[in-house]
Amino acid sequence: MLNTMKHHWAAWEQTAQEFGITLTCEKLLSLAGKPSTAIMALLCEEQGKTDVDIPKAVQRKQDLYVSLAHETEPIQVVLDIAHAAKAKGLPVGVATGGSRRQVTKAIEACGLTEFFDAVVTCDVSYWVPGAV
Repeated sequence: MLNTMKHHWAAWEQTAQEFGITLTCEKLLSLAGKPSTAIMALLCEEQGKTDVDIPKAVQRKQDLYVSLAHETEPIQVVLDIAHAAKAKGLPVGVATGGSRRQVTKAIEACGLTEFFDAVVTCDVSYWVPGAV
């Protein structure tokens, strides 16, 4: 629904460089939808990086992403479908591998804070935007 991949790639690319991990855009795209912790653990395992502090690396990636999230734009055709569903009285939700912190920033950037009836993230099983 939101075009976040370019910001995720920029954050992952810098994080990978800082932590000595090899990462291509193609590899990241093959892992899209997985939580950052799972991605980092997989990359470290594949590359034999036993000295990487995974929580620290993930926090760095998330911080970098959040610093870019204000530039997020919606994918208009998907948003049009969501608006059509809302107009018919259907509930609209989002399920994502992103963290609540990341998703909140992206949703805010697109002016959709009150749009979704539910949001499911990798670290919060369920929340209603605007209610918390």
